[in-house]
Amino acid sequence: MELRRFFSLHTCRRVVCLSPALGLILNAADPSSAILNDLEKDARTVCAINRPLKSGARRELRTINTIILHHTAIDTLSGSLSTLRSRGTSYHYVIDTDGVVVHLTPLNRVAFQAAGANRPAIGISFVGGVEPTWRPTDAQWSAAKSLIAALVRRNPNIKYLIGHGDVRDTNAGEPYNVNFDQLLTELRNVRLQHLATNQEPLATFRRSAAYLLEHPRTAAEPRPSVPTPERLTCTGGKIRILN
Repeated sequence: MELRRFFSLHTCRRVVCLSPALGLILNAADPSSAILNDLEKDARTVCAINRPLKSGARRELRTINTIILHHTAIDTLSGSLSTLRSRGTSYHYVIDTDGVVVHLTPLNRVAFQAAGANRPAIGISFVGGVEPTWRPTDAQWSAAKSLIAALVRRNPNIKYLIGHGDVRDTNAGEPYNVNFDQLLTELRNVRLQHLATNQEPLATFRRSAAYLLEHPRTAAEPRPSVPTPERLTCTGGKIRILN
């Protein structure tokens, strides 16, 4: 790719920067390139979606203090992405069943993932969770630990790790069968806290989520569209098409 000649991680202070691993041009204010390269150094396969999902307002990275874990409730990556697009919702990252980490939304933008807690949070979702007996695969579990550690290394303001079910009772148990105590124990050199519902900022998240549930905003009707295959650019510049 010709742009490789002009951009590198060392030119991120300018308008754009290039992820050498993926050959993608990313916004200079978004540390996604560095995060993805950190994961590659940890022998992870990473991908970035070529059409980012719907996102909200820009935000300062220093305001991010929480990581929220989810499951997609759909058992395939392509089905999960299709549903997110049709609903106008999003995560920052999704982890496929084989442990591949897919970057979906810039970190310097709010993702529509957990109403009431979106602005200061990063959303990570596991593909799966159709049934309450579901649990992350070993590959997903391992990838989640690498991703969380990379995010915290790059942004030490991140202090809390919670599930979507902690924010909204209507999503109780999400993500299914994730033992947060075990996850925090297995995260090496990373100190995060899984909050009780009466601890801040989770208590505020829950009040905001409850208010939004009782006073829903009028949303535009989703426009019917012709399904378009998702195109991912992955480690080594490999292209992956999801039908």
